[in-house]
Amino acid sequence: MLNNPAPNGHANAFENAACDVIAALYFDNTKIAPAIYLHELKPGLFPTPQLGLLFQTLCDLQKAHEVINDNTILARMGSQVDAQWLGDVLHVYTPAVGVAFESNCKLVVDYGLRAGAAKITQIMNDQLKDVGGKPTKTIISQGVDILQGLGRDTTPKAVSASDIATDIINDLSSTATQTILCGIPWLDAMTGGFAQGDVWMIAGAYKMRKTTLMINMCLNVALSGASVTFLSREMHRKQVAAQMICMLAVGDLLEHNEYLEKHHDFRSHTDIYLNWIAPRALMLARTEYKRWDARKVRAIDNAIARFKTLGDILHIYDSTPDGGGLSDIESAKTAVKRDIYLYGSKVYFADYLQLFGSPEMSAYDKTATASIAFQELSKHDNITGVIAAQRSEEAIKNPEFTYSPGIKGGGDAAAVSDFALQTRYKFSQDTNENELEVGITLSRHGSGGGDTKKRLGIHPNSGLILDSTLALNAKIKAEAIQNEHTA
Repeated sequence: MLNNPAPNGHANAFENAACDVIAALYFDNTKIAPAIYLHELKPGLFPTPQLGLLFQTLCDLQKAHEVINDNTILARMGSQVDAQWLGDVLHVYTPAVGVAFESNCKLVVDYGLRAGAAKITQIMNDQLKDVGGKPTKTIISQGVDILQGLGRDTTPKAVSASDIATDIINDLSSTATQTILCGIPWLDAMTGGFAQGDVWMIAGAYKMRKTTLMINMCLNVALSGASVTFLSREMHRKQVAAQMICMLAVGDLLEHNEYLEKHHDFRSHTDIYLNWIAPRALMLARTEYKRWDARKVRAIDNAIARFKTLGDILHIYDSTPDGGGLSDIESAKTAVKRDIYLYGSKVYFADYLQLFGSPEMSAYDKTATASIAFQELSKHDNITGVIAAQRSEEAIKNPEFTYSPGIKGGGDAAAVSDFALQTRYKFSQDTNENELEVGITLSRHGSGGGDTKKRLGIHPNSGLILDSTLALNAKIKAEAIQNEHTA
């Protein structure tokens, strides 16, 4: 602690504690390693740049196995400090030992983090005034750099088997967590549904309905009452919403047992099916959709009303300024973290992987950076991530499902996932429905491979999977009504 005031006056408790810690490290070099690895002291946490530099110099000398004294310190620090200042810090203080040293280290860390937060806030406020209150990529990047400089999570912590066993025992002693199902019964049976912290990768070639599978899952999760986030760098949020509304409309027709009902259009001389509801046709029709078949209009109006009830359960972001401004992986992570904090989001969907890398990156770096970032987001924030990814041209040439889907851009981003799925879109000539083939090609928790696949019926216009919970529940309701009428 401070015996006599130093000439340059370290007046507050923060600086007193910092100087005390420096003096303790100077006189007892064995404390340097615990200071770094146990107390997580870093140069940026000290109250002045000079004290931070002095701490770094002590660490460097100890690491280089050099003698630590005033001369070796001054030789390394050069003209950035003088001998008088160094003497004030190292020799005016009587270094504390034991609990006092521990307390001083904690004080430096706590005060340093607060001071760092204040520094970031001030910098952000000053810069935001210059750009009309809207953060630019440069401002965000600077903020991230400051945070990383102050970061306390860069040093791995030791975790023993006994610690882990205690965690597991506590988990097994608590009530079971409610499983979030993806809404495709076959997939839920094979995987157990979405588990917190898991990453799912859906891989497929161009137009193999990867996004369609994701939208089905997202809608089913939202309808179950779990909060979800949908991130799209490819589609506008209105396009995603329109597809969901069309899926709900087809579900409404199924519910009323009108799915395949048709009438002959004398103008076009063709048979018009009620279930021909497509997102693009609906958005282009605008008010004209009200002139369609009354049953179709009812189904769409019911679907819009039902979609609206999802409220803050469902959030859809795109790359436009008004749609969340998804520009890269960092903006995607910010959106998800905010939804977790504000709405308790349980699952996020990202469409698609290769579009979340920065433009200046190579194709390989885009896939590697984005896939690792999404994995870290899921694990660190305990949220399920479902990511769509394009397959490479070479992988597409393989007619069979493989354990490695071969992600476009190089490397294999699916390696970071807990489940990797592949999609293939097939048309069945003897029905009015397409078939979507889905294969579980990688599973870290059980079976996977070429034999784990299934063809699912899919409505060709809206993309509603006819084997999904939404469609199956609608069919069950229609059968119940029909049986009631015939009884």
